[in-house]
Formats: sequence, C-alpha cells, structure tokens
Amino acid sequence: MYTLLIVDDEALVRNAMSKMIDWESLGFSRILQAEDGRDALRILESEKVNMVMTDIAMPFMDGLELTKIIYEEYADIYIVILTGYGEFEYARKAIKYGVKNYILKPVGAATLYEEMKKICTHLNFAVQQKNYISEMKSQLYRSLPELRENVLYSLICVQESDKEKCMKRARGLDINFLGGNFIVGIVDPDFSEVNNDELELFTFAVKNITMDVIGDKHYIFDDGNNRIIVLFQFEDEMEDIRSIVYATMQVIQKIIFSITDIETTCSLGGIADRPEDLCRSFSQAEKAMECKYSLGSKEVYDIQDIEYVEKSFYYPAYEITELIYAVKFLSREDIISIFEKIKVTIFRDRNIAITNIKMIYIEMMVSILKELSEIKQLSDGIWQHGMNLFQDIQNMQAFDQELQVVLDFAVAASRELQSIQNKNTKTMLNKIQEYVEENYADEELSLMTAADHTGVSTGYLCALFKKEAGTNFVKYLTTVRMNKAKELLITTNKLTYEIAFDTGFSNPHYFSTTFKKCVGITPSEYRERYLKEYINENQE
Repeated sequence: MYTLLIVDDEALVRNAMSKMIDWESLGFSRILQAEDGRDALRILESEKVNMVMTDIAMPFMDGLELTKIIYEEYADIYIVILTGYGEFEYARKAIKYGVKNYILKPVGAATLYEEMKKICTHLNFAVQQKNYISEMKSQLYRSLPELRENVLYSLICVQESDKEKCMKRARGLDINFLGGNFIVGIVDPDFSEVNNDELELFTFAVKNITMDVIGDKHYIFDDGNNRIIVLFQFEDEMEDIRSIVYATMQVIQKIIFSITDIETTCSLGGIADRPEDLCRSFSQAEKAMECKYSLGSKEVYDIQDIEYVEKSFYYPAYEITELIYAVKFLSREDIISIFEKIKVTIFRDRNIAITNIKMIYIEMMVSILKELSEIKQLSDGIWQHGMNLFQDIQNMQAFDQELQVVLDFAVAASRELQSIQNKNTKTMLNKIQEYVEENYADEELSLMTAADHTGVSTGYLCALFKKEAGTNFVKYLTTVRMNKAKELLITTNKLTYEIAFDTGFSNPHYFSTTFKKCVGITPSEYRERYLKEYINENQE
C-alpha cells in the first residue's frame, strides 16, 4: 500500500482532496497533509511517502521549488501537480524535474478518480520495475561469488575458452588482477573416508580454510572435482615468490588437517606473466599433481622440482585376456592372482605415465563391461555400478586404491556372470531333458538332434551333461528308454518287439540285449518277476 502527501496552503482544499475519492481502492492506505513546501519537506524527512500531490502557488516555498528538491533528493517519489488554467504554462516548467502528471483545478470527484487511476497505473508499474531491479541486484549480489568462480574456472581450467571474453567478464565482476606474477595452485583433499552426505560440507570447510590462509588479495574456487584451485598474484616482482607460495601451501595443509583431520596433496604450476596465460600454469600444476601417484600423497609438488624422464608404455593385453576368462569361468583367487601380475609391473616400473596407468584400469573396466553387456539377464545394479566407476577412477587418490576398486568390480562381475551361467545351464539341462522325455520313442534321437533343438554345439551339450547330470547324453537317453520300457512291460500287454519300437529301438534283438545289460535280466524275465507284484499293488 502507498502513502500520499497532499500539499496545499488551503486547509479546505487539502481536506476536500483527501476525502473526495476512495483512495484505498487506488492502493493508498495513508493520506498526509502539508500546508506549504517547507512543511512538506519536514514530513518527507520522517515519513515514507510514495506520491506527492502539490499546488503551485504557496507561501514560503511554492510547488515548483518543492518539486525541484524532491527531484534532487527523493527521486523515488511520484509527483502530481495541481494547477489552475492560469498557472498551467508556469507548471509546465516542472517537466525538467521529471513531472509528467498534472490535474487542472477545479476538479470533480469522478474526474479526480479517473485521473488518479491512470496515474496510479504508472506508479504501480514504476514500483514493480523498481522492486524487480532491486531484486535482480540482490540476486546478482548473492550470486556474485559463484559468478566470479565460474569466470575464474573458464579462464584458468578450460583450455579452449575465449580468454578475451573471460577477461571482459572478470572486469565486469570486479575481479582485479594485480601486476604480472601469477601462480596457480591445486589443493586436493583426500575425501576417501568421508561419507557422501558430508562431502559438500567438508569441501566447503576446506575452501574456507584455504581462503582464510591466503586472504582477500588472492582468489580461490572449487573446480567441480572437490579440488580447490588457488590463484596467487603479486604486484611486484620478488625473487622468493615460489618459496612464499610453497610455504603457504604447506600452512594450508597443516591447518586443514588440524581442523578437519583431512589430508591434502598440493601442487604448484609455473609463473604466468598475464591472466590470459593462467591456463598454462594450471596445466603445469595438474602435471605436478600426478606425482602423488608415484611419489605419494600428503606432499606439496612444485612443477619446477620435477625431473622429467622418458615414459615407457605398458599394455597388459595377455593379462586382460586372462582376466576376462577368469571372470567368466574361474575363482576369486584366480582373479586376484592376475591383478597381482599387473600390479607388480606397474609399481616396479615407475616410468609408466599416469595416463597410461589410468588407461589400463579403464581398459580392464571396458573389457569386463563388454562381457556383461552380452548377458540379457544382467541386473541393472552391477551394470550401473560399473559405469559409475569410470568417474570414481578419475577421483581416486592413489593407484593401489584404483586397482582395488577395479578388482572388487571384477570379483562382483564374476559372481554375477557365473550365477547367471549356472541358472542358464540348469535351464538348458531341463530343456534337453524335457526334449528327451517327449521324443525318446524317436529312433533318430541323438546327441546331434538334441543339440540342434537347443541351439548349442554337440561338444557343449556333451560337456554340460557330464558336468550337471554326471553322465553322458547317450547313457542318459538309454536310461530314459529303459525306464519307459520297464513301465510298458508291467502296465501293458504289448509284445517285446512292440515295446522296442515304442522306446526308440528299430532292432528288437538290440533292445533285448541293451535291456539285459542295463537291468540285469531279459524283458520277459522282468515282466514275469514284477507283473504280479504290480497287479497286487494296484488291487489294494
């Protein structure tokens, strides 16, 4: 709601104007009165007024002078001039003070209401616009730290970014680059023991501690990988810049550990002469950070202290092939043994490049996932777990930790694959057994026809029966046929040669020979011995 101040030297006019229309319907909750310009200014000093409606001709301070002062000192107040026909040209001088609204006297209630309704439309718009701009400024102020960090990230960490555009944005956000001596540092906390729900809190703590140590002169930001990037800048050239920065990083490490119990590894790039070259210093700092994998974490590594040696390339093609075979068919111990071979090679030869080692781990993951992708019954959990590990490997603090993660996944994948294989094997065996039960009377039934029916090779089917059924296919088929023959001998009056044909034998003599070999007696002897027993059991 608004407050209106009516300024007129005639009390009768002021009172009439304040009661002539329904001001509340126009959005005014308070109507104040002043008898001249000086009185109006005193009220403005103590009250929050949104609109002033003033006469022109008044003693002590006229409306035009009041308008000038309001324009200069109270720019947010809306001004409406009350003027008679004879004063109108005089009142028009108020245009240079931003006055756009005039009401000619005398005025009736209906006219005044309509005029004020139009004026209030503009007032509402102006207030909304002002509030919007105020809110935008407030949001910009709240977002300023994040916006600055985004610009610094693009300028320092993104090789392909438009540096000229980044510098322009930096100036617009009041990022002040001093002199021509810049060094980029990286603070890499070991969050391996931190719970995921506390990760953001600890990152915030590490960032604030780092900020407290380096002060307002330098800049820091989070690179999105839970690392803190520090931009050191110095106005004057100093011989001991690197030693100062190195010592500062050591202080940061100690304070972070003393407060949060989090170990950190830090690194420093080379000196950059201008902000546009900060990306090079950052790349050098990342290069120096790679030393934590071969030389250990919890140190500060300076790019100038690194002795570069020619790196050798290693690709464990044979071991990866062995690994996949072990994952599919062998035991956990076999998988661990293969990992030990790879581990010995990696840590024995420290000339293997960091990217080479990560490539090996990723290649192992890809090979395992490739096998998993061919399994229709694979659970979503194991697949998603494997995909997530690609990002996790990038965030690991040490190579032995990364290798253990890949090993754990290989073991989990092996359990999953072998479990599915066991289920599939049992399903396959059941399918073949059902096929034999339904087709035992077919004299053409054989290992080959059964293999064709199930879509596997005869070799696989032979091995499957030996492993799962404890016998070979021919013996299993013969057993089924003999069991059926025994059933027919005591439940039907069929002759022996008929039963032979019904159980898949084209030669009755061969049937009788096979029956005696399997059962121990001839078909006739079997019927004679067990028929009476069968009849008695069924009569009871």
